[in-house]
Amino acid sequence: MKDEQEIVRAHDILEAVLLGELPIVLEGDGELVLRAATDTLCWVLGHAHNESFARNLKKIEELAAKRGYVLRSRTN
Repeated sequence: MKDEQEIVRAHDILEAVLLGELPIVLEGDGELVLRAATDTLCWVLGHAHNESFARNLKKIEELAAKRGYVLRSRTN
């Protein structure tokens, strides 16, 4: 697993792009993908102001359960 400093750095870089502080042109679905990645890092970092990833994960789990899938952790 990456250490916290690496995760924070990745989050800050992606957020800088989304906020226009780092002028990178995103083509196609680039912004959507970048937002999803940033939301995921916010979830990992425990940012209470951004619960998008947690909500989306819950929706996926609910849809899977409705279709009869049982999601469980992988064991090594």
